[in-house]
Amino acid sequence: MAEITSVTPRPSRTLSNSYGRFSYSHLPLRFYALGQQLGEGPDGLCYLIASPTKALVDRMVLSQNLASLSQVAMLEWLLVDLRLDEGLLSGLSLEEIRRYQASGFKQRQSALC
Repeated sequence: MAEITSVTPRPSRTLSNSYGRFSYSHLPLRFYALGQQLGEGPDGLCYLIASPTKALVDRMVLSQNLASLSQVAMLEWLLVDLRLDEGLLSGLSLEEIRRYQASGFKQRQSALC
């Protein structure tokens, strides 16, 4: 069964139905609101979606035990555990990551740079 993961300023929860499993993880509003982009579907409906940098930082701050990782271990986590394409790392926005760190929410977990 497929799982769609999202973040929300509301309480965390998980729902399952015939379409799949949907999990929502809580982030404080000051952090949740950063890095969202407005998208538009083929039917003309608009939605909010995380930038690639925002999606990765959200994953980092919601993961357990990342604060104690060295740079080498962090790179291994990104490339091996998450299976992130190494070429995508250069496309991340360091300015955007610094804004997340400046929000004061889990600064050590969002320290890619």
